[in-house]
Amino acid sequence: MYRKSLKIFCGATAAAAILRALLKVLYIDLETGFYIGGGVLVYLLPVVIIAGAAGIVFFAYAEKSDSAGLLRGNRFIEITMTLLGLAVCGVSALRLPKALAISSKAVLVNCLPKWLQVAEHALGMISGFVFLYLAFCLISGAKSSGIHGMAALIPAIWQTIAMVDRFISFREVATASDQLIETLYLVCATLFLLANARCLAGMAKSRRRCVIWGLLASHLGLVLAAGQVAAVVVLGSDISGPPMLQNILILAFSVYAVSLSASLALSNNE
Repeated sequence: MYRKSLKIFCGATAAAAILRALLKVLYIDLETGFYIGGGVLVYLLPVVIIAGAAGIVFFAYAEKSDSAGLLRGNRFIEITMTLLGLAVCGVSALRLPKALAISSKAVLVNCLPKWLQVAEHALGMISGFVFLYLAFCLISGAKSSGIHGMAALIPAIWQTIAMVDRFISFREVATASDQLIETLYLVCATLFLLANARCLAGMAKSRRRCVIWGLLASHLGLVLAAGQVAAVVVLGSDISGPPMLQNILILAFSVYAVSLSASLALSNNE
């Protein structure tokens, strides 16, 4: 059943990414992110996204056993986790000086206080090194342990703060397509990192959560990133939607999440 979830993910994500790219290039206001026209495509995209998400969850819960199929390191997970670590560390390092440069007297609107922004980016750099450490542990053949699980909680804490930081900067989640999709992605990504920590700790019955939240986060993240990349290539970088650094994080995270979820989905029950 996990393999059916993976197949649905592949089909629905590919279809939704194409639809999103078309809408982003042809029918979305580049300043506000609202739809201008689009006809049936505007209604077809959410149908495909929701149907894909529902299929992933349904077939994952249709799997009778959740206690088997423990995570084993493979080159795909190791490479994608390394790339994620580099992306998180690099993006956080680029953002930290900007947060430090904020005046203590500045009136901040729709963003976190200066100290929390600094803490977020500093924790992001630490999280990047944590991902690199965990990738090395997988390469070395080290078994899952409680230490790995506790270390993996650090990126989960960072992701929670980053999620709040992004969300409060959005002006209209209900109708602005970029912000709605990214909000759903951020929630799923945060829940995936919590499940990921359990999985890396070798805890029983963590497989289903990792598969579900990993595929959902990747489903939404890849669709969002595909539309943004298509729009940047065709229309330039001065458009609504996730900025380039955020898009890098979304892509790196989505690739890692799907690599880990696919490895669990394809592993044999024991």
